[in-house]
Amino acid sequence: MVEDHPAEYFDFEGIIPTGHYGAGTVIIWDTGNYSLLEGDDPVSALEAGKIVLRLHGKILKGAFSLVKMKGRGEKNWLLIKGRDEYSQGNWHLQQALTKEK
Repeated sequence: MVEDHPAEYFDFEGIIPTGHYGAGTVIIWDTGNYSLLEGDDPVSALEAGKIVLRLHGKILKGAFSLVKMKGRGEKNWLLIKGRDEYSQGNWHLQQALTKEK
């Protein structure tokens, strides 16, 4: 979880110099929108520590839950992929078989 950024940063890609906040390479990894799967207020859901949504991105698609991890500080969240038409139920097995080759 990071602080809100100005809207002008929406499409920024580039290098933030060493010594400046957020130093390093910035890329836009995915774009899209979302719809809530539970509730109707994303701010309240985040404040409560759990938001359930559907991502409509170019890369990330489908149901996800963003859950605040208890006892780990204010900034630790877990993104969990829901089971839907975009999930891969045997992903761990596919990864293991790929490594064996």
